[in-house]
Amino acid sequence: MKKMKVKAITMMISLCLVMTSVPVGITMQPVQTTAKCYVFIAASGNGECYHTSKNCSRMRGRVNKLTKKAAKRRGYRACKKCYR
Repeated sequence: MKKMKVKAITMMISLCLVMTSVPVGITMQPVQTTAKCYVFIAASGNGECYHTSKNCSRMRGRVNKLTKKAAKRRGYRACKKCYR
């Protein structure tokens, strides 16, 4: 019985290795993600930080949602509370 378990485990490991191996001559290409990371800023435009949550205790009033990249381009920095 023990030999059968060892043989079964060995076969499963071999199968996993075969299924995950890359054929010779094929190179792996990095996958580019297109998911956008959204953040929140004060709608007044007077704030200096972008936040991960529109309910951050350091946010006041109305909020705007934009990408993190756009917020950085506009000169906003990460909120110290949101990005601890």
